[in-house]
Amino acid sequence: MPEAGFVHTTSRMSRLAANLLCLFTALIWGGAFIAQSTVMSKLGPWSFVGLRFLLGALAMLPFVMREGGLLLGPVRADAAEPSAAPNAGRRRGLMLTFAVTGVFLTAQIFQQFGLLTSSVTNVSFLTTLYVVMVPFVMILLFRQWPDWIVWPAVLLAVIGTWLLTGGLSHVGIGDLLGLICAVFWAFHVALMGPAVNATGRPLFVVFWQCLVSGVVATAVGLVAEQPTLAAVLQAAPELAYAGIVSGALAFSFQALGQSHTRAADAAVIFSAEAPFASLFAALILGERLDGGGWLGCGIIFAAVLAVQLVPLLHSTPSGRMAGTVEG
Repeated sequence: MPEAGFVHTTSRMSRLAANLLCLFTALIWGGAFIAQSTVMSKLGPWSFVGLRFLLGALAMLPFVMREGGLLLGPVRADAAEPSAAPNAGRRRGLMLTFAVTGVFLTAQIFQQFGLLTSSVTNVSFLTTLYVVMVPFVMILLFRQWPDWIVWPAVLLAVIGTWLLTGGLSHVGIGDLLGLICAVFWAFHVALMGPAVNATGRPLFVVFWQCLVSGVVATAVGLVAEQPTLAAVLQAAPELAYAGIVSGALAFSFQALGQSHTRAADAAVIFSAEAPFASLFAALILGERLDGGGWLGCGIIFAAVLAVQLVPLLHSTPSGRMAGTVEG
């Protein structure tokens, strides 16, 4: 029975539903890459990242209030080890975790600056390397080993992304920034599920992450870039999609999905963002994939399917899949 003030919104979600939610998140993020590319002629990187996440937090505000308010109430007793600190101390620790993951979210700025000095191909490929890092981060932080299928699936995802993007044409400062973004994003993905499971409030977690990221990036943008109101209005379509759809909506889906699937599995599924981005680029920008690109798309989706389907082959006698993450 949940403690008072705890809203367990995802208790009945199956692993299949959670992974499909992660896949839908990847679809939305794929579309966001178009907005990230076109907005650069209107707003500076810091201003875009900051306003994007502030808009996302604002869009989520009424839903967070309905979920339980802006302050964290009593948290789940079963989400921590038996020697956990008193409830108030745990709440402070969780709020600190939300702030840290919000800073990790701000690391998208490395990707934006990378797009200024390197190709979309190089930056997108190197950012996707977070797929490789997440299993190691989970082992490091939580001693959580992934299902065996994750390791070949990670390799397939990287190979598929390499084929999709055509590989690295050269290595420069922009490429290094994309790799730095991947490191931060790996920690963000690793921490999302435990944060949601500890509170039972996915919207609350995402709201505070977006708010912290938005405040930090906007403050820097106001000083370093001094965006004008005209520039902000000109970038309104990109900000609306990146902030409300790819931000508030997709990050909420991410939080819900990751509360019931392993972070390493989710990372492989999120790699589908790359082929979805290519699809949107073809539909909106008129770009076309060659044979290697289509092969890469197929390999990535094969990795995504493997992560979901292979665990079904070694279900437990009770019918629950081995490795399922309970909420």
